[in-house]
Amino acid sequence: MTQVVTARSPHLWIPSLYALEGLFFALVTSVSLIIYKNFNFTNSKITFFTSLLAIPWSLKPIVAPIIGNLATKRQFILLIPVLIMIAIIVLIVCLFQSNFFYPSIILFFMMGMMSSIFDMNVDGYYITQLNYHDQARYIGIRSTCYQIGRLICQGGIVFIASLLIQKMGVRSSWQVGLMILAGIVLGIAAYHCKVLSDNASAIQQKLKNTAVLYSTVYNEFIKLPYLLLMIFFFIAYSIAENQLIKIVPLFLFDHVANGGLGLNLTDIAVIIGIIGLISLLVGIILSGFILARLSLKVCLIPITVFLVFADTGYILLSVIGSHNLELISVIVALAQFGFGLSNGIYMLYLLRYFGQGPHSMSLYAIGTALMGFSAVIGGAISGYIQSILGYRNFFIWIVLINAAITIFCFYIVKLRWIGHETVAN
Repeated sequence: MTQVVTARSPHLWIPSLYALEGLFFALVTSVSLIIYKNFNFTNSKITFFTSLLAIPWSLKPIVAPIIGNLATKRQFILLIPVLIMIAIIVLIVCLFQSNFFYPSIILFFMMGMMSSIFDMNVDGYYITQLNYHDQARYIGIRSTCYQIGRLICQGGIVFIASLLIQKMGVRSSWQVGLMILAGIVLGIAAYHCKVLSDNASAIQQKLKNTAVLYSTVYNEFIKLPYLLLMIFFFIAYSIAENQLIKIVPLFLFDHVANGGLGLNLTDIAVIIGIIGLISLLVGIILSGFILARLSLKVCLIPITVFLVFADTGYILLSVIGSHNLELISVIVALAQFGFGLSNGIYMLYLLRYFGQGPHSMSLYAIGTALMGFSAVIGGAISGYIQSILGYRNFFIWIVLINAAITIFCFYIVKLRWIGHETVAN
């Protein structure tokens, strides 16, 4: 069993580590989409290729045992931000080229792989450096700082680029924004060199044991109750929201003639990158308070119904074509708040279902991989569906999917796989 060593001053490194996690994730999955839309690539092309960028987070169960043999967690944590910073600089150079799309996709994918490995090592470092009490104590700080990292990238960097577009043009403004981002990453990496303890856990597994670990986890996985049904549930529950994540920024940015709202990049940075993310964070935090007092069985259906209601706001926007920034902000905030609530209960369902047995961490990694797989599928098909249906009918499609998922939830809550959680309630 791995010895848990309490690290010095956890409040000095937990916020910055998880802010960096959120920053990397936002850069790869969200900012890339906005950059490509700013260069007028088609929705179907943008959503398909940027959805593929989520694949690295789906590979965690396969990659985790292998990378654990290569270096310590601290070494990975210090090295990967430097590599991502270099990749950002190469991306800046790529933007000088007119045909930068495919080289930049490769760069974003590489950053996604490095970010995924960074996430695994940060979580591992957190577990091995803190005792059980402190792990629970800092869980809220983790989640909050992760969203702050996304806010810095998805809100701050996009906002800076939007302010520079009128003076410098699209290409140069994004180069400046990405250069600032590279400087932030380098500064945080240098800070971690000083605050991260040198007593990070050494390599825990030998390569010769990797095959045995895979086999053991697989045997535990296939014995889980209602396995195929629950795999379908975990993929389907958030697949509509994963489509919305890709299309909503494009809808806000697209020309009115194409059915969009024609907002500028500054407005989108504020509405999506700041108001939307804060609303999402509030929803996640509130879901924690709700689930601490009520069971999963009680919460699942009402929260999913609220999500359906919140998403109908996009149908309203597509019908009236409003340019009222206050109304747009309220609708986006409400939808993101609903997504935050549902995300909280979704993550707890993952934890309850896969957090069983002696290899619960590995099983949970499989669960999060299913979540990533749902993001890849939902995002990849979203652009093609929107191009066929148009924005208005696309949002109707999303509401219908979530309504169908709500009906399916009535069946899910009757299953007895959580033991006392469902039986007692």
